[in-house]
Order: sequence, then C-alpha cells, then structure tokens
Amino acid sequence: WMAEAERRGLVNLPNTAAALPAYILPKNVALMTKHGVYTTSEMMARHEIHMEKYCKLISIEAATLVDMVQHSILHAASRYEGVLCQTILQKKQALPNADCRVETALAESILSLNETLLDDTVALKTALETAPVGASGEEEMRYYHDVVAADMDAVRDTVDRLETLTAGKYWPYPTFYDLLFSV
Repeated sequence: WMAEAERRGLVNLPNTAAALPAYILPKNVALMTKHGVYTTSEMMARHEIHMEKYCKLISIEAATLVDMVQHSILHAASRYEGVLCQTILQKKQALPNADCRVETALAESILSLNETLLDDTVALKTALETAPVGASGEEEMRYYHDVVAADMDAVRDTVDRLETLTAGKYWPYPTFYDLLFSV
C-alpha cells in the first residue's frame, strides 16, 4: 500500500509525530476555516493540545515501563537465573560428568539479556529525565518520538525476549501465551 500511495501522490505519515505538523499546514487550515469548522486560532490551539497530549502519553507509558522493569522484571529474570545456576550446581554435584548445556545456555542468555535490559532501562530513564523543558511543542514532540519512544522500543524488545526464556511461574505479569490461550 505504501508503494501504491506513493504512486498516487499521497502523503505517508507513519506516526503521530509526523502527522501532527500536517494538521496546521496552510491548505488544511484554509479548508477548515473556509467551511467554518474551526477558526485559525482554534486549529492552532487544538494542534498545541494534541502535541502536549502526545508527549504526556509517551512520558506516562515510559515511566510505567521503567517502573515495571525496575520493580519486577529485572528481579524475576535474576531469580530464575539463580534457580538455573542452583540446578547446575546440584546436577554437577550429583553427576560430575553432566555438562548441563540447557541450564547453562538459558542462564547465560538470561544474564546477557538482563544486563542489556538494565542498560536500556537506564537509557530510557535518562531520556525521560532530560526531556526538553521550555522547547517548542514540535521540538518536544520530536524528542519524545525520536528519543523516548525509541528507547521504549529497545526496552520492550529485550523484555519480550526475556519473557520467552523465563519460566512462567517466575514471570511477574501474564505472558503472551496466558493472554492468548487462557480465556
């Protein structure tokens, strides 16, 4: 559809941060004022409100994600990693020749992902704390889209990968499987 839209000369605005500035393009303002839907000042006010709402929602979602990771997910993954390490030690004690490949691979993967998650979460928290204050609405909106939302995507990607490796009884939230098949 994107190729077809381009062929037809249609604009592709793939996200809110790209779409909101189009709201106040002169041709759009002229259309709305011509038909008495809004005045120019009403359109500008609505535009400011939409940008502010966008930034506020991204901020709330990011802060919630940071809280979930810091208070639940990092701990849950570490706890499961500890259980795996205990299992390795117990197996080695009972069966000195056992290589414990499954447990070792899982523990190493979880360790690596948990470290990545910590780094990504710190980056997200820093992005929230250093969000521009007093910038224009569009500058602030671009920051929340380009920096904060991008950092959120990195955290979510790591959390999704951790969820698939962590045993369900250790995971602090309903898993995708639970959500899909527990109805």
